[in-house]
Amino acid sequence: MGVRTGMTFDEFEAAYPEEYAAWLAGDESLTLSGAESTTDVRARIVPAMRACLDTLGPGETGVLVAHGAALRVGVAGLLGCPDSLDETLAGMDNCGWLRLREHTRFGHLQLVSYNESAPP
Repeated sequence: MGVRTGMTFDEFEAAYPEEYAAWLAGDESLTLSGAESTTDVRARIVPAMRACLDTLGPGETGVLVAHGAALRVGVAGLLGCPDSLDETLAGMDNCGWLRLREHTRFGHLQLVSYNESAPP
């Protein structure tokens, strides 16, 4: 989020209490210096993810690496969820992964697994 890059949530709240409250409430009009709104992220990441998917042939697997919050927003967009449902998915953990597959009968993407990680 721009100026809050590298801050913990507690540091963000202490430094920018009004902006933190607006962000926590899901206020899409919130803009911090150098930050993108969730709508901006979605507009950027969904076409990039779709372009990656479109390069795959039948039965092929692709790997896309991105920031966890961008993946959360992008997956919701790919699945056709309205913006208001983006927050129903947690941000991806570091080194976490998800699996999507195309539903063979209906031709749309399905979320098979989300935020998986290797066992310790």
